[in-house]
Amino acid sequence: MLAERTRGYRKYVFAVAATIVVAAVLVVAAFASGIANWAESTCNGTAAEVESNRRHLRGSLIVVWTVAAVAPTLVALVAFRLRRRAWPWSCIAGACLALAAYQGLTATSGTWCLY
Repeated sequence: MLAERTRGYRKYVFAVAATIVVAAVLVVAAFASGIANWAESTCNGTAAEVESNRRHLRGSLIVVWTVAAVAPTLVALVAFRLRRRAWPWSCIAGACLALAAYQGLTATSGTWCLY
C-alpha cells in the first residue's frame, strides 16, 4: 500500500529538483550579468575607453548566458534518458542562448558613477 502511494511522487521528484537547480543557475547568471554591467561601466570616459568596455561587456554577457545554458541542457539530456519530457528544458536552454546572442549584439556599457 505504501509503495503504491509513493510511486506517484517519484515522477515529480526529478521535475522539482531540476527546477530548483535551473532556477538557481539562472538567478546566479542574472546577478553575474548585473555585476558585469557594473564592472564595465564608464563615467566621463573617452570614446576609445567606452568602446573597449562595451566589447568586454558584450563578451562577458555572452559567456555568462552561454554557461547558464549548460544547466538546462544537462537537465534535458537526463530527462531524455529517463524518458521524461525534455522539451521544456531545451526551450529554456534555447532562451538562454538567444539572450546571449541578443545581449552580445546590443548591450551598451552603463554609466554608474560612484563619485
